[in-house]
Amino acid sequence: MTMPDVLFYGSVKTVRGQIGSSPYVFEFTDHFSVFDWGKMPDTLTNKGEALSYISNLFFDLLGAKQCWENWVCPDSLSKSSTYKRIKEKGVIHHFLGKVDRDMNNVSSDTPSRFLAVKPVSILRPKPVTDGSELKWSYNGYQNKPINTLIPLEVVFRFDIPSGSSLLDRAQDKEYLKEIGLVAPPQEGDTFEMPIIEFSSKLETTDRYMSYSEATMISGLSEGEFEDLYNTVTLLALRLKSYFGECSIKLLDGKFEFAWDENRNPMLVDVITPDELRISYKGISLSKENIRKVYRTTQWHQNVKMAKTLANRRGEKDWKNLCISELKSSPPNLDKNDLERFSMIYMGLANCLFEKLTGKSVFPNAWTLDQLVEQL
Repeated sequence: MTMPDVLFYGSVKTVRGQIGSSPYVFEFTDHFSVFDWGKMPDTLTNKGEALSYISNLFFDLLGAKQCWENWVCPDSLSKSSTYKRIKEKGVIHHFLGKVDRDMNNVSSDTPSRFLAVKPVSILRPKPVTDGSELKWSYNGYQNKPINTLIPLEVVFRFDIPSGSSLLDRAQDKEYLKEIGLVAPPQEGDTFEMPIIEFSSKLETTDRYMSYSEATMISGLSEGEFEDLYNTVTLLALRLKSYFGECSIKLLDGKFEFAWDENRNPMLVDVITPDELRISYKGISLSKENIRKVYRTTQWHQNVKMAKTLANRRGEKDWKNLCISELKSSPPNLDKNDLERFSMIYMGLANCLFEKLTGKSVFPNAWTLDQLVEQL
């Protein structure tokens, strides 16, 4: 069987397949993206393979009931129907296995950039201009579709590090109360149980929203929302424990879900350091390192300005405003930065595999201790 044709070119991964036919294939590239820009001008060595290794590992672990049987569930969730289902069957997900370029199944520790997944439908919201403000219509989700992407990114937080976007919402008392905070968050705050937030997945920029709006636009019933919320909480806690076995701290991250054929939340997309914020000995091991470099540039300031202008004018394409009106595009990174950021992905893949499977996947990668010396 040959590799299927490209359906979609993403900023960091390509989706291949035949519409409506299983499987689809995620092809990970060495590109990276920050601040919703899409493909940046540089690439990172072996990033694609490292992401494939890590996501394969976590799907295998979280989807197996064995990983939940001896894990101590918090009392507040131990009697929930969500935990009962996950403990009996593992987490429902769309991952079908790692494949090579000829679509042959390969082992989790074999080099490959390709993951086979179950296809799900996407109902894209329609832009609606209300005066000068751009809004979105999600009417299709009220029909309770199955095997369809839930139009939300679900964010979990165990920590409030520098740069956390939650600090931007720190003065919204009603919002903070809804997500379980009794006081405005401060940099350095930590939580035993994750703080859960919802943002838009299919709009032109990420937009955080209340629980009630997340429920409404997604067509979720009260019970379905609770199930989704509990699933995110359990996944975040279990991931935290796995990283803890490697002496890595999980600060925050995001998940994406679809409804399966029974309207259960099914984990989709991938789980990699690009979706997580993690640290080792106080040093970040995620894409936040790249963001920090770009935050010092004029381009980043222009990105923020372009998004503000686009929203004010009711326009969708803020990136074009940045390029054409503000005359700004992302600069290249220097050679040393590219080497350090490449080693984040390879070193992390190595550490996780060695600790959780006893195998090594990038023999020449830096250790995490070597990595933090450079970072």
